[in-house]
Amino acid sequence: MKLASAAFGRFSHRVFYNHNLTISTKVAVYNAMCVSVLLFGCETWTLYRRHFKALEAYHATSLQKILGLH
Repeated sequence: MKLASAAFGRFSHRVFYNHNLTISTKVAVYNAMCVSVLLFGCETWTLYRRHFKALEAYHATSLQKILGLH
């Protein structure tokens, strides 16, 4: 999750917090850059409930930041 968080941080001010871009554009960039980094190599993972919860929490938190929800 560190690499996905780093990718989110690199794009946060230019894309995710930019008020001139639409939400669909922001979500498309998030899916293309952050989710792909987050799930890299997931075919080889043994997914436990704690991993699923951590992935789900990261995804929810990221989308809340993109939408500007607190």
